[in-house]
Amino acid sequence: MLVRQLLLASIVLATMSPAAMGKCSSVSQLSFRPDTNDVQSVSAVCDSHGIGLKQFTPGFGYEFTRVFVASSPRHGTLKTHSFGYEYRPRPGFSGDDGFALKVCAVKDGVSGCSTLNYSVTIQQ
Repeated sequence: MLVRQLLLASIVLATMSPAAMGKCSSVSQLSFRPDTNDVQSVSAVCDSHGIGLKQFTPGFGYEFTRVFVASSPRHGTLKTHSFGYEYRPRPGFSGDDGFALKVCAVKDGVSGCSTLNYSVTIQQ
């Protein structure tokens, strides 16, 4: 079944104060399959706090092995946390920024990494 094979990477908000989390009015849906070494594009429109701590949730049969920065943003900072990430624009920045993450996992003995290319628009 296709649903069982897809890694639905739903984003889960961690407990943080609302001001620290950042608000994104538009974030594209995301599902990926690291065992196929796929590449996905993600877009978001966020306030000046950027993207607060987000965690990836593995789909059926997947076990995450690591998340790492493949390409850093030019106008902010990107940190990985366990199986998640946090993006913060530089103070006062508004405009377009981008970064890439690699999310690696194993499923049924097959390992691989998805590349997630983020395009973020920061609005003040």
